[in-house]
Amino acid sequence: MKIIAIDKAYSTPHWTAFRTDARIAPEVQKVFLELYAARPESGGIQVGFHGADIQLQGVDFPAGFTEFVSQVLTQADSIVAHKKDVERQREQLSDTQKTDALKRISERQKLPIL
Repeated sequence: MKIIAIDKAYSTPHWTAFRTDARIAPEVQKVFLELYAARPESGGIQVGFHGADIQLQGVDFPAGFTEFVSQVLTQADSIVAHKKDVERQREQLSDTQKTDALKRISERQKLPIL
């Protein structure tokens, strides 16, 4: 996930809105805020979200700051995607285990699985 432009329509004298290359899901926003708060590079600059925009408090940022924010967004997106993959794998494993157990019961009890 990457910052691709400044969004003039949603920027104000105190907040600068930046457009990202993809909409930022609420789960990604939550993880981003946790990661961002833990990083000293954030420099106390407040963050907000509006649709596909990320809003940063202020109008004067250190050089490379938007690249830093893009990196943290990418990390947050990756963490959320990984959690979803793990959850999906667990569900698949659970379904496979359930099917195997039902097959064993069906064979032992000579009953069909409906």
